[in-house]
This record gives sequence, structure tokens and C-alpha cells, in this order.
Amino acid sequence: MNSLRQNLLIAITSVLLLLGGLEGYARVVLGVRPMAERIQLSHELGWEWTPGYDAVETYHGVNYRMAISRQGLRDKEIAVPKSPNTYRIIALGDSITEGPGVELNGTFVKLLERSLQVENPERTIEVVNAGIGDYGTQQELIWLRERGLIYEPDLLILNIYLNDSHGFKSLPVMVTTLNNFFSRRSAFYVFYRNWIREQLVAQAGSSPDFRFRFVETWKSQAWMANSDALTRVIQEANQDWGMAWNDQELARIENGLEQIIQLANQHGFKLLLTIFPVDVQVYTQVDTPLGLDRPQQKLVAFAQHHGVSVLNLLPLLRDHRDDDLFFDQAHLKPEGHRIVADALFQVLHEYELVPPP
Repeated sequence: MNSLRQNLLIAITSVLLLLGGLEGYARVVLGVRPMAERIQLSHELGWEWTPGYDAVETYHGVNYRMAISRQGLRDKEIAVPKSPNTYRIIALGDSITEGPGVELNGTFVKLLERSLQVENPERTIEVVNAGIGDYGTQQELIWLRERGLIYEPDLLILNIYLNDSHGFKSLPVMVTTLNNFFSRRSAFYVFYRNWIREQLVAQAGSSPDFRFRFVETWKSQAWMANSDALTRVIQEANQDWGMAWNDQELARIENGLEQIIQLANQHGFKLLLTIFPVDVQVYTQVDTPLGLDRPQQKLVAFAQHHGVSVLNLLPLLRDHRDDDLFFDQAHLKPEGHRIVADALFQVLHEYELVPPP
């Protein structure tokens, strides 16, 4: 028995020494430092903001502050319950709503809030930035149902992007807990996890199902004046924004929207759907047999069928295509945010979604 205990103690000690050595190697030799990342794993949502994260980040060469509240929002702390004489709007969406590369006060969410507050000085107007990178309609539905309703919204602005049908995996609680714990504490874990990610990305890059295989064709900009190239870049983006030209994928978005509409009806808040285009749709000078604005036409028809207010941003942004609108195929620069904020301000009045002052 003593021998068994000694062997077990030696084995445990050896493992601990090995892990300690690997940890020291990662920290001292590789220079890896464990730290809180902007995104952590989530059991119910797949991933979510890391509460309390605050850092200066760089997006396409632009430095900006990314600060996440303790409530897990790229916003200030939101009062719960809602203060009296407050009209609260939640802007829910993916990274386009989040606004990478733009300071929080320069996002269309906060520009809209400022315009509405100036118009309504006798009450408090809040527009909450609930954008989370790469969320699809199903995650937005879960977030709204499980977390968003606590904020007592009077209006939900649901920002739709063309890849919002993509799915996600619900993760075991143990997996998310251990990952989030070791990401903050173990340099070796961070190094090993990042190495695994790099291997998976390298393998995916050679696959016809690689999500970003459209990038080279997109960068060539041949789609701006050539219909065949436009069709090709849409087809190559069939694992990302190009999926919106697939009726089955659009049906997945619409299924999530129907459930969000039901939530709005059950809980008594208004709803505005805002459809964001891909820059290919904005800047091309040609059409495609696939139908350049087919996703928008389908989604607008869906909204009208359900009696829901809708803003299709494609015509507006095409009118401003001489302006510097996009960092990449999806994310808006400050000028793009300003244009969208102005459009939302006008549409809210057109549909009478904000009570008059």
C-alpha cells in the first residue's frame, strides 16, 4: 500500500513538474501572457463578451477603445429596473452593430441616441449597444429571451446582416468554465489553444467549404464591372454573406425573426428590422442572374407580410457610394455609421416608433 501511494505521489509530482515547466517555457521563452480576451465561451450562446474587458485595439490600422460593461455589453451599465421617464431602445446585432474600428460614441447606435436625446430633453432616451461579433439570428433570439428582456425595451432595432443564418454550438458548462478559467491564468493553455486554432484554420483554408474563400476574388474588385465576377464572388461567399442568396438559409433567418416578433408581441415592445448590405452590393455597377438585391427583397417582403417596420439600407448606401463607407466587406467606417444613424432617426419618426416629445 505504501509503495502504491509513493508511486501515485511520484506520478502526480511528475505531472505537476511537467506542467510547471511547460508554463514557464510559454511565459519566459515564448513570451505568452494569459489575460482576459474580449470574447469568452458561453454555454447557451456559444460565445459572448467578457464582462469588464477594456483595451485599446486595432482594426484595419485604426486604434479604438473596446470596453465591455459588467453586464456584457459594449455600453455603459444599464439600470435595471428601468428608471422612470426613460424610453429604452435595444440595438441588437452582430459586429456591424458592435462597431469595430470606431469609438463607442461614434457608432450609429450612440449617434442615434444623441439625436433622439437632443429632440427629447424632457426625458431620458437610451439606445443600448447589444451587438456581439458574429452573432446570427438564433443567438440574437436567445440573447433577447434570456438576457435582453430584463432591460425592459420599448423598442428593439434588430440589425440583420446577410450571414445571419449561420449556426452555432451550445457548449457544455464544464468546457466553457475551464476554458475561461485557464485563458486568464495559463500561458501554456493560451499557446496550445492558439496553435490548435491555427492548424484548424490552415486545414479549412484548402477546403471548398472555407468560410472566407471569397476574399481573394473580393479583393480583386473585378465584381465592380463584371457580372460573371459578381456572380462568382457571391457563390464563393456561400459560407458567409453569400448564403443569403440561398432560400433555405433565408428561411432560417425568417424562422428566428418570427420568434422575435412573437417575443415583441408578448412583451409589448416595438420592432424595427434594419437590413445591412455587403459592400459588393453597394459598389458594383452591374447586376447578376442571382439578383443583386434578392436577399433584401425577400426580407422586406417578409417584414411587410408580418406588419413589421423595416429599413433596407442598400439603396441609401448606394446613393453614398462615393463616400468612404467600409473598412472591409461588412464593417462601417465613421461616415457609414453617421449615414445609418441619420437614416434610423428619420425612419423612427416615419413609423412613429418613438413617442413625440
